Amino acid sequence: MSTGRSISIVTPSFEPGGAERVAVNLAGYYSGEGMKVRLIAFRAVGPYLSQVPEEVQIIDLGLSSSRWGFFKLLRTLREHRT
Repeated sequence: MSTGRSISIVTPSFEPGGAERVAVNLAGYYSGEGMKVRLIAFRAVGPYLSQVPEEVQIIDLGLSSSRWGFFKLLRTLREHRT
């Protein structure tokens, strides 16, 4: 049931928090609607990581600080543009 559309969702991590929980929920929703979903995390760690559906692509930017994260995020978004 793929719609041919894709979406990238950005989250700081998968640690407990409102924004992180919303990111995981949105990823699950859009994936369930047949979209290709990328979940981009500054650090892919935390308990919510296990709740991400397996069909969702997780991209870990591997940043210990978000200081330079904007540039790495921008490059990642450009590389995964569809």
